[in-house]
Amino acid sequence: MDDGRAFGPGGASRFTVTVDPANTGVRLTRRLDAGIGRQRAGITVNGTPAGTWQPLPVQRAHRWQDQSVDLPPSVSAGRRSLTVVNTFVSSDQDFNEFLYVVEQQVDGAWETADTLDVGPEHLDAEAAHGYEIIGPQTFAGTQEFTYPPPDGRP
Repeated sequence: MDDGRAFGPGGASRFTVTVDPANTGVRLTRRLDAGIGRQRAGITVNGTPAGTWQPLPVQRAHRWQDQSVDLPPSVSAGRRSLTVVNTFVSSDQDFNEFLYVVEQQVDGAWETADTLDVGPEHLDAEAAHGYEIIGPQTFAGTQEFTYPPPDGRP
């Protein structure tokens, strides 16, 4: 079970995370409800285009899914904080987000730099990261799903 938020056409989310300025790469991982298919959003970091959340197929049975995007090193190197904006591009319904984990590569090793737990039950975490939805919010609440089993069986 987890709580989260979603936004639709014309919407975006914005938040700021901390990283080590010595990083040589940053990976952003989002927990999502994959029961909403084909979610696509553009990612900017500090105002610079940095990637795209690519659409995933609908998952009916095990709706929790984690999706990762490696950000270009040029948007994170030498910085202590990154302001991330996810802007809705398309979806079967909306773009949802429940948790963000920010990993960074420092001295050749990957480590967790920051975590943002999104949702109405995590207002302190949202405030600490300056999290906000810009435009129409289409969902704010709790969902209870499962992840697919590690062996890939239904």
